[in-house]
Amino acid sequence: SNFKTLNSYEIAEEWSKRSFVLNIITTILMFSITITVALLHYDYEQRTAGFHVNQAHTTEAYIPWQPGC
Repeated sequence: SNFKTLNSYEIAEEWSKRSFVLNIITTILMFSITITVALLHYDYEQRTAGFHVNQAHTTEAYIPWQPGC
């Protein structure tokens, strides 16, 4: 009981610092994941931009200079 009343403030301060650091790390991680997903999606959209014209999925290789595409 005496230990609790003496050190509760120090323990609370230590835990607030710890959770603050954890929150910052989590926030940075979430931002980096979001940016990575957005960039990958943008890259995917850029690479598949030519395929939106012809939606027919063929097994042959896609050649850009084919007539009628």
